[in-house]
Amino acid sequence: MAIQTTVSNDPTIAVEGMFAEGGPRDIVSKKAAVAINNGRFVVQGTADDQCKLPTVTGDVTGKPLGLAVYDASLTPAWPASTGEPYPIGSGVSILRKGRAWVKVEEAVAPFDPVFVRFAAGGGGTALGAFRKSADTATAVQLPGAVYLTTALANGLAVVEFNLP
Repeated sequence: MAIQTTVSNDPTIAVEGMFAEGGPRDIVSKKAAVAINNGRFVVQGTADDQCKLPTVTGDVTGKPLGLAVYDASLTPAWPASTGEPYPIGSGVSILRKGRAWVKVEEAVAPFDPVFVRFAAGGGGTALGAFRKSADTATAVQLPGAVYLTTALANGLAVVEFNLP
């Protein structure tokens, strides 16, 4: 039997895609057309019941679904920091309205605009990732979303989603 010998005085506050609070939410479910990390923004896939990561501007602005939320039953260890918790064909819980934690590619502050990555650029390569700028036209602003907390680059921030 292992014995605990240390205690962290700075535990992880959240993981990508985790709900920020227990307020009202709107969550829909779709099947993953591609492997999707929790905490990524997803858009409508080719079939009605599918979701995928954005690959063009129009995916984010014209086919937005929401945030792939953290699912502890699919993640092997806390905190979820690597891997793709939603494999192809699995059900994805998607937050359309509510507040959740996202990992940001650059520093953000409350009320900064939310941009979603649809192509690799100088600031990052993860499709569906979050930032506050266009990163030379590889990310586009997401209407209906705003940052509520401050975070440094590669940190976690709370985003409020209110998608149509």
